[in-house]
Amino acid sequence: MTDPLWPLDALFGASDDAVLIDSEAVRDVPVTRCRLTVDLARADAALSAGVSVPSGPYRSLAALPVQVWLDAAGLARRISVCSEPTDAADKQVWSIVELWDFGVAVDITPPRPEEVLSPAEAYRLADEDAGPGA
Repeated sequence: MTDPLWPLDALFGASDDAVLIDSEAVRDVPVTRCRLTVDLARADAALSAGVSVPSGPYRSLAALPVQVWLDAAGLARRISVCSEPTDAADKQVWSIVELWDFGVAVDITPPRPEEVLSPAEAYRLADEDAGPGA
């Protein structure tokens, strides 16, 4: 199983090839939509827990197509990653994450470094806890 927020982690591998696509709105917030590519090996190296991503040929994982919708403050409101790039536009699989409610007060105690797990390890432990047939 893959971490549903992996598109956010993928942005750590962003290339410098961003191109403006359009201006629009996400959840009534004005945004600028951009297209770029990410290198998942670079993203994985930048994150202590690594990046848990769908499988695929390494060459395609080194230049995944991404679209990101940024608000005026530079916050990513939507991230869309083509997780299985192919030449056939009607057969592409996109993973999409939307983020909202920035600035909402929360009380979070971050984990200590030794408590941080990779998404793959967290899912493995969750599967063990669920028991057989879960």
